[in-house]
Amino acid sequence: MLALAWIGFAAVVGSLIVIVDGALPGGPRLPDSAGVVPFGLAIVAFVGSLLLLSDYRLGRIRIRRIWAALMAAPLPAAAGVVVACTVLLVRRLAMAGAVINDPAAGTFVEGAMYFGAVAAALAYGDYRLRTSTGPAPARPTHLAVYLICAAILAFNLATAAGLVGILGRPIIDNRALHADIVHRFGQEPWAAHLVAANYEGGAYVYHFDTRDEVVLSAACRSLGPYDDARTGTGPAGQSSRPARLHFYRARKDVFVRVCPSASASPPPVR
Repeated sequence: MLALAWIGFAAVVGSLIVIVDGALPGGPRLPDSAGVVPFGLAIVAFVGSLLLLSDYRLGRIRIRRIWAALMAAPLPAAAGVVVACTVLLVRRLAMAGAVINDPAAGTFVEGAMYFGAVAAALAYGDYRLRTSTGPAPARPTHLAVYLICAAILAFNLATAAGLVGILGRPIIDNRALHADIVHRFGQEPWAAHLVAANYEGGAYVYHFDTRDEVVLSAACRSLGPYDDARTGTGPAGQSSRPARLHFYRARKDVFVRVCPSASASPPPVR
């Protein structure tokens, strides 16, 4: 069914819109859940394509049938799979050490890009196989295209851990927490230096674009009581470890220190 091919294409376009929105200056403007829409479309198209290829019996699907559909797909559809793989690799490189909002949302976008592209190629190829009167022609160009895609995916998977070690892991910025801090402490001089804020590993983590002791000490004096108020104190509260302050600039993340308790004086910067 060509409808499934178009649904897969729509999933790819939707994921591209989300990726571009996050890459533009001042972005992202779309909500973190925006990636769920193209992901849902991609899953519908992908599962529907597999159902068509198995004659609606997923337990009897054959790899030979899938390969025949991929080879029968138009060259632009086959090339779209390579484009999707390339975009995923570029996005992985761009995310290393960058500030992101929701890692789960990125997973939805990546899934929508890949499954949508593959579903479009499968659905269109199956349509051609069903409407063709002769045998499927040999398509060495298609084989080369899919081999390129496989190589890109293999490189992406093989270097995922290495890229994190070399370029750094993404810095997660909880937009709701960041916005609340700016709303409460926007008049404080240190607030303009806040890059990212998140709660992870049982502690609040704040990234600043400066290591100035005056700025960090002022931030600790404000954020210490703020963190206690959010997590609670005492046996009935959800206590957390002292907040950690990091210096972040040009994709470089350096731990600076922890904030002392409200009753203690700030320690010197390491």
